[in-house]
Amino acid sequence: MIVRLVSGEAGLVLEAALPSTSVAYVDADWLRSAPDAEIPALVVDPVGVDPDARAAQAFATVARECVGHTIGLSPIYVTGTGVVATITRTLLGGRLAPTASEAERPQAVIETTGDPEVVLEATRVVADLGVVVLAGESSGGQIDLDLYPDVHVRGLELVGVTPARISDGSDEAPPVPPALQVTVGSPLPRAAVWYRITPAVER
Repeated sequence: MIVRLVSGEAGLVLEAALPSTSVAYVDADWLRSAPDAEIPALVVDPVGVDPDARAAQAFATVARECVGHTIGLSPIYVTGTGVVATITRTLLGGRLAPTASEAERPQAVIETTGDPEVVLEATRVVADLGVVVLAGESSGGQIDLDLYPDVHVRGLELVGVTPARISDGSDEAPPVPPALQVTVGSPLPRAAVWYRITPAVER
């Protein structure tokens, strides 16, 4: 499902044609797009399930796939501040690099934002022969990446990860902060790692 981030009188709001019985979830990193942009969302039918737990499991599945592409590598830098980034850092534990720079290049970078500038920076700070895992939802911007000097000459491996999808609920998610609930059309607080979106209440 697609929701739209728009500028309203009270600030940024999310708009969506969300069914009255459903709940949608958005990673905070997906909201980096400019206003009036389309944002992907996970939609859960809460009948018979805990929707928050099911959504957390979906994001955790993405994080586990990211970590799976970095076996044997350390340290690893993770971009972003959303729920996928948060879970990924938890799973990495002692292999996590708190910062990344050209002076202290990580062996792998897990990119969770989809921001073209952040993706490009990931290819620049990762060590030669390193791995860049792309897990962020694309913000739609263009990436000015020259594959020969930026990737091929340095021997980098670029890996794309499957977007978050609602799973069957068989995998447990590590503990994550609760999703911040927002209503379609209401002002969007920006101090959360993920959001729980519910339909507007008709009066």
